[in-house]
Amino acid sequence: MPTFDPETEIDFLLGENPQRRLGPWREDRLLVVGNHSRLPPCCVKCNAPAGIPMQRRRFVWHPWPLYVLAPINLIAYVIAVALVRKQVEVTLGLCDRHERRRASLNAIRWLGIGAAVVMFFVAPSAIWMLYALVLLLLALAFGHWFVRPLVPVAVSEHFARFRGCDPAFLNGLPRYER
Repeated sequence: MPTFDPETEIDFLLGENPQRRLGPWREDRLLVVGNHSRLPPCCVKCNAPAGIPMQRRRFVWHPWPLYVLAPINLIAYVIAVALVRKQVEVTLGLCDRHERRRASLNAIRWLGIGAAVVMFFVAPSAIWMLYALVLLLLALAFGHWFVRPLVPVAVSEHFARFRGCDPAFLNGLPRYER
């Protein structure tokens, strides 16, 4: 029996309607969108009305096993990520409460990065330089895990999958049929 894969036969599946081509859809607890997709004007975190104008955000993804390279050789990790990363742009909405929370967490991240840089250059000894590097890594990790409104799980040529959406938001979307 022939199989039908929507990711490779997208033109036949979706036809001429560009909005159907971009989604959004839900797949279990994941949000599925096409590149340059525009989500409904609801907060993806609580399903409240989103602040207008909605923000276009770029998400970058790479396979998680590459993180193993980072502690071994940072330069090899950066090169590998630059070669295999994929990105997707999505226009999404956040309510005022979640936008303020994201902005506050972003400010904390940048304060941590700034404090680490200052601490590194005015360090009285080598141990303080090490503390500055640890603070820098913690600030970068904090931003990576807590500032993003959605977390990309997978990005393919045609579709991206995200986690982090409110179940009520996802329930308002059609199911993604494979």
